[in-house]
Amino acid sequence: MSAHEDTLPDRVALIVCSDDRAETLALRLADYFKVFRVAKSGTFEWQMGAWVVIVGDKVPKALSCIFFHTGNNDENLITPDFAAIYEFAFSGGGEPQSRRKAYKILSPFEGETCPVTKHIVDQIIDLLEGRRQAPPSVCVRRLANSPLAALILLCQGYLIVNADRRGELEAQEQRVVVECLTMMGWRDLQDGDSIEDFLSGHDLPLRLNLDALKKQVRSTSWWLNPFSAWLSEKESHVGAALLVELETEWSIAGGGTNEFIKIRELLETVTGPDLKNTHNPSGNAREAETSVDELTLLKKSAAAYAVTTPLLLLGGT
Repeated sequence: MSAHEDTLPDRVALIVCSDDRAETLALRLADYFKVFRVAKSGTFEWQMGAWVVIVGDKVPKALSCIFFHTGNNDENLITPDFAAIYEFAFSGGGEPQSRRKAYKILSPFEGETCPVTKHIVDQIIDLLEGRRQAPPSVCVRRLANSPLAALILLCQGYLIVNADRRGELEAQEQRVVVECLTMMGWRDLQDGDSIEDFLSGHDLPLRLNLDALKKQVRSTSWWLNPFSAWLSEKESHVGAALLVELETEWSIAGGGTNEFIKIRELLETVTGPDLKNTHNPSGNAREAETSVDELTLLKKSAAAYAVTTPLLLLGGT
């Protein structure tokens, strides 16, 4: 049973859609909401995995959510006596043109490809129950410059070129690193099956000059240059603006506070306490080496990557 199912009778969702997408959406909502539907063909309640015809006045007027299709005049089926805490508009392509108060689901809803995943349903429930203030991530435009995505790429680069740490990681830590590299598709390149062989680096493409790359990715400037827009020469600690931007993006994506600590720890490890001594916002970056223990940075990169990547893949920023 989901942690959200204990208050199931208190949540009511209305789907306003006249095509088969109503059933696809009902399947996503039914474990957490009592689900009704208004369509051109009539009024229905979702019962035991199917729509059952009901009399129109049996649909509650006070609703947790309305999910409505903005095409085919379906939106006109929402009568003034319906009152929902939140409304969500969807369409098959482009940005839905919807009622003023509705959140727009920006990912296309085509056939059985439903953008309202379990992850998004959890965000909606958290929104209803006051544990979340930001809109569901599927209703938020992706940032043109995403610091969270940039951090993921930096972690990828660091983990790839430092994958030859045979014997220096504990078994559990080895598995975290391998899990991260597997997410990137690197494990598909190897011939051996053991974690030790994979971490040894012998299966990495020969074209990689690991010695040169290791020097590059261990420099503070390599980590910080992608974030130059959020860093200031006047700041005397890890860029406050950068941390705020990362934390905001993390919250929009639905990440938890405890997980974000791993991201903060990674940045603080990379930069040290005095940002002015390690970063040149003008772009003429020095190759200042970090004084951080390499194994510590490897562990923290893996931890940050492991919590961040699944979140974005599940419908985060």
